[in-house]
Amino acid sequence: MGHDRFSEAAAEYSRRAVVQQSAAHSLLGALAISGADDVLDVGCGTGSLTMLARGMTKGRVAGADPSPAMLAEARRAREDVDIEFYHYAAEELPFNAEFDVAFANSSMQWFTDPPRAFAAIRNALRPGGRFGAQAPATSGYCPQFLRAVGEAARHADTAATFATFKNPWFFRESVDEYRWLLEGAGFRVIRAAIEQVATPMAPEMAMGVFESGAAAGYLGASCYPAPLPQGYAEAFRRIVKESLERQAGPDGLVTLAFHRLFILARNP
Repeated sequence: MGHDRFSEAAAEYSRRAVVQQSAAHSLLGALAISGADDVLDVGCGTGSLTMLARGMTKGRVAGADPSPAMLAEARRAREDVDIEFYHYAAEELPFNAEFDVAFANSSMQWFTDPPRAFAAIRNALRPGGRFGAQAPATSGYCPQFLRAVGEAARHADTAATFATFKNPWFFRESVDEYRWLLEGAGFRVIRAAIEQVATPMAPEMAMGVFESGAAAGYLGASCYPAPLPQGYAEAFRRIVKESLERQAGPDGLVTLAFHRLFILARNP
């Protein structure tokens, strides 16, 4: 993940990341964290899920993230809690057989070198250790967001700049492709599925979900070859917001349908 992308969102992330946190509870349950498990949160963000893991084990709990802004918020909010926070991208993890469980909640799509990242995560686990991840999957990860962004791509106020946008995300189109990546790093995959999770919500909340993750890519400075023109981010947000409002049904709600990967694996 680029270090600049989440600076603006860090303070609001925990409040807005509704979809990510809902799926996260399923992920933690599937990993069955308990007892004295030592746990590593890969791409921990502001540490909300790291904190949940802290309540599930008496063992060591650590979070790693490449965003200084996210880590600053995590440390500020949990300065009195026994959690270690480290400034590492997944590809840079230095740990060697130190954890029983590692998970990546809505962070895997930001891996810049997936084979290297999965190898580093496996190296952080002890033999028999468990790894779980859930993340947006496939290039059609959320049709409602893609429709809104498509409008921004064509709008006179944003089209020229958006034409230079470079997609920062790592997506694969099938379960098998994700499975092969983990198996290539030495994991034994236990479960892998791409599911559609649909959540009706008010357009304002849908915009908040967009701001909690997708906006960090679409408006990240490192995703463009030149500095963003003045007013571009504001215009882009306005177009997305208006599109989500138009996508609402008669009940005033827009249903965000996310294609999400859930994967569980073990370090043999």
